[in-house]
Amino acid sequence: MTLRAYSYNYKLKAFYIKTALKGANLMEHHQNRILKKGSIAGALKK
Repeated sequence: MTLRAYSYNYKLKAFYIKTALKGANLMEHHQNRILKKGSIAGALKK
């Protein structure tokens, strides 16, 4: 594998990992918001 192809692959992998982490953080944030809304609704029902 040439150096250029290697660095390209590395950048691609880094990009995928970054976006995956960002996506995971977004999902977690979204779930937390849904859970908060649910717990608020649950507290109001009581």
